[in-house]
Amino acid sequence: MKREERIIRRIRTVVDNGRMLVVEVLQGIGVSPSNSQIDDFLAWRIKDEWKRYQEERMANYVIEQNNLNGATIVFPNGKKGSEYYQEVSLNMSNYEDVWFEGLEETGLLDNISIETGLISLTGTPVEAKTYDFKLCAKVKGWEQGDPILERKFNIAFNPDPRDLFLPICHFRRRMRQMITSLCQNLKDCHRKTS
Repeated sequence: MKREERIIRRIRTVVDNGRMLVVEVLQGIGVSPSNSQIDDFLAWRIKDEWKRYQEERMANYVIEQNNLNGATIVFPNGKKGSEYYQEVSLNMSNYEDVWFEGLEETGLLDNISIETGLISLTGTPVEAKTYDFKLCAKVKGWEQGDPILERKFNIAFNPDPRDLFLPICHFRRRMRQMITSLCQNLKDCHRKTS
């Protein structure tokens, strides 16, 4: 027997049992519904329960998103070319999967342990700039189509001060060369006129 046929038979059994239960309960209070009334009642009841189930699931996602947003997670700025390491903890008891998106270009690697609740970022950034990335999580019991929790972060990697000083030195050297050249030209002009 194919899997689909077994599932269909199981659904029919549940519906038939539900129909018999509804008939028993209604007859117990003196009501004799028709088959179409029973079908309508079951469809209404199932739809209502499904709606309540979905609302409760979404309420749980909102709670978990608020918990993620409210968690004390800070990734301080760093310096280009210097080793960066930051470890934070997060209560991950309600998550089945946690990961980062957008770290690829930062030069940092992540290490996430759901068991211990520790998250660390480590590496040596090669470019001075601000990077945006996000922490993503799937709530326990997550199914395809369910929302994925997200929290956005950014880290600025500042340039090495010596990198900023180097262009100033080149500028000063060039200015000295130009002034020296100008003075030499003035001396040459003054000699020719005297």
